[in-house]
Amino acid sequence: MSLSGTILAGLVICAGFFSFWVYSRLEIAISSWKWLATLRFVILSLVLVLIWDPLIPDSRMVSANGTRWVLVDGSQSMKSGTQSQIGPLSQIIGKIESLEDPPSRVLLFGETPRFIPVDSLDLVDFEDKSSELVPALISVAETGGSQVLVLTDFRIDDARDVDSYGQKYGLDIEFERVQLDRRNVGVKDFVIYRSDSSDESLFARATIFSEGILDGEQIEVQIFEEENLVAEEAISPISEGNTSSVEISLPASKNTDLVMYKLVVRIAGDEFQLDDQKRTYFDSTHSGNDIVFLSFQPDWEPRFLLPALKNVSGLSIEGFLKLSNEQFLNINDVETDDMITTENDVREAVANSGILVVHGLSENVPGWVMDTLVTERPSLIFVENGTVGNMFGISTQENVVEGEWYLEENLKPSPLAATLSDIDFGSLSPLSTVLPLTGSSNHVAPLESRQNGLGQVQPPLVLVNNAEERKVLVLAAGFWRWASRGGSSGIAYRRLWSAVFGWLMASDAMGNTGLVEPEFRIWGEDDLVLWETPGLVGSNVNLVISENDSVISDTTIVINGEGQFVTQELTPGNYNYRAVAVENGDLLGDGRFSVENHSLEWLTRPGDLRSIKNDQGIAISGSGNFNRPLHTFVSPYLILILLLAMEWIGRRQGGLR
Repeated sequence: MSLSGTILAGLVICAGFFSFWVYSRLEIAISSWKWLATLRFVILSLVLVLIWDPLIPDSRMVSANGTRWVLVDGSQSMKSGTQSQIGPLSQIIGKIESLEDPPSRVLLFGETPRFIPVDSLDLVDFEDKSSELVPALISVAETGGSQVLVLTDFRIDDARDVDSYGQKYGLDIEFERVQLDRRNVGVKDFVIYRSDSSDESLFARATIFSEGILDGEQIEVQIFEEENLVAEEAISPISEGNTSSVEISLPASKNTDLVMYKLVVRIAGDEFQLDDQKRTYFDSTHSGNDIVFLSFQPDWEPRFLLPALKNVSGLSIEGFLKLSNEQFLNINDVETDDMITTENDVREAVANSGILVVHGLSENVPGWVMDTLVTERPSLIFVENGTVGNMFGISTQENVVEGEWYLEENLKPSPLAATLSDIDFGSLSPLSTVLPLTGSSNHVAPLESRQNGLGQVQPPLVLVNNAEERKVLVLAAGFWRWASRGGSSGIAYRRLWSAVFGWLMASDAMGNTGLVEPEFRIWGEDDLVLWETPGLVGSNVNLVISENDSVISDTTIVINGEGQFVTQELTPGNYNYRAVAVENGDLLGDGRFSVENHSLEWLTRPGDLRSIKNDQGIAISGSGNFNRPLHTFVSPYLILILLLAMEWIGRRQGGLR
C-alpha cells in the first residue's frame, strides 16, 4: 500500500472511532445509536475518499460516426490582422461544420478552459496571453471524452506535456493546424545602457523578430526619448522563430531626470500590434553605482552580503576585494572580462557612489578610504580592530574577542526595532567575534550579545547619527552564518541589512525620496505592482498614483515584514506616484512607471504537434478503458446525499436534533 493509501486508511479508522464516540458519549442514548454511528462513519469515509480522489477504471463507448470534442486555441497568436471571418475563424467554423456530428459547443483553451457555443464563435476575440492545452485535455477526460480534435496554430506553450497526459487519460488527439499567412514584426526586449560611466554616449540594445516578410524588405526601427524621435535604423527580416539583436547609438540625453525610451518596429501590413513597441527607463543623471562594497579582508561575509544588499535595497551595487600592488578583484555576481581592477578605477567608483560599505576596516587600509569615510557619505563599516574606532566617536578594545557570541532575544529601542521586532534572535547562530566597547557611548546599539550566553553584554553593531552623517559600525563577525543556513535564519539576515540600509537611506545626506519605489519601472497589464520599501517595516505610507493629473489610486499601506507591499493591476499607460509618511508627511518617494500590454505570442515557433498524436498510438475505434478521477462521477455525490438524508431522518425519529 502506498503512503497516501496508508494515511487514508488511518483517517478512515479515526473517522470510525470518532463517529461511535460521538453517539456513545455525547449524544442522548437511543436504541438506534449504533446504526446512526455507522451511517456517520460511512459518510465521513466517503468524504475522505472524495478528497483523496483516486483514479477509477472506466469504460466508455465512442459512437461509430466519430463524435469528438473540439478544442479551439483562444490565445493571441490566433488573432488575425482584420479579426474578421476571412481570418482563422472562417477556417475553424468551416472545419466544425464539416464534421459528421458537429458539436453544439467547443472548448476554448488558453489561460483557462471554457465552453463556447458554436453559434457564438464569431464573437471570440482571441485575447488569452498563453496557450495551455493540458488543462483542457484534463477537462475532456474528466467528463468521459475520448476523441479530441484540436484546432490551433501549433504555438502551444505546454506541447511537451501533451503526449504524457494523452496517454495517462487514454485520449485520441488529432491536431489540425489553422493556417495563417501573416506579416508581423515585434520586439522581445529593449534596454538602454552607457558603456562607460565617464562617457555620456548612450546605446540601445533590442531583440527583434519577424514573420512573413519577404527578402529585400526592410524593418524600420525607431527609438523615442519621451515623445521625441532620437534614432532610427532599417534592418533585414529575421527568419520565422528566430531573433536578431540590434544595437543603436543614441545621442546624450538633455534630460536631468528619469527618462523614458520607447522602441517601435514597423513593417507595411503588420497584422499584430501588441508586440510592435517596448518601453524602458534610464536614469540619465546617475553615472555610478548606488552602493560600492570594499573588502580588505578575505571572508565569507562579502559572498552573502553583496547579493543581500542588492535585494533589500533595490540599488545597484559593485564590489571589490583588495589584492596586493594597488589592485582589486571585482567580486560582483556577474563575471566580466576585466576581473582585476586598478585602485584608480575603484577610487572613481567610490567617488560616484551614494553609500559606501567597507569590510575589514583597519589602520592598514589606504588613506583615501579613511578620507572618504569621514565625509558626510552614509556608510556601513565592518571594524577590524580598535585603532580606527576613535575616528567615529567610540572607544573599543584593541583586538576582537573570539568565541560564541549569542544575541539577546530582547531588542533595545532603536530605529531598527520595528523591522526586527518579530525575529527570534535567540535561535540564530552565534557570532564568531566581537570588538567590545570599553566605555559608555551616546550612539544607539539596537542589538546586544553575550559571550557563550554569559557575562557582560556587548553590541554587535552601533548606529552613529551625527548632525551631518549616518554610519553603521559593525563590531562583530559571523553574520554570514545566518544566510548560509537559509530558512528563517536567512530571512533574519536579509531583514537585518534591510533595516540597516533603510536607516542609512533615510539620512539627510542620502535623501529619502527613494525609500518607496516600484520593483520595476515597466509592468504588464495584468501584473500586481510590487513596491520596495527598505527600512520602513511597520510604517504607514500614503501612496498616490496618478495618470495625466488624474488620481487613479490614493491609499494608505502598512509595510509588511519583508519591506514590501503590492498594489492592484493597472491599465496600460504612463503613471506618476508620490509616497509620503503618514506620521510626519515626509516625502518617501516619487517618480514614474509604466504599464504596457506587450505580447510575445507570435514569437513562439510553431511545433510539430502531429508527431505527438502519432507517437501516442492510443486511437480508440470502438471502446476503451481509462482511469477517471472519482470526483468526476455523479454517483458518489448522490450516495452522499442519500446517506445524509438517512442519518437526518434517523436522528429525528430518535429524538435527536
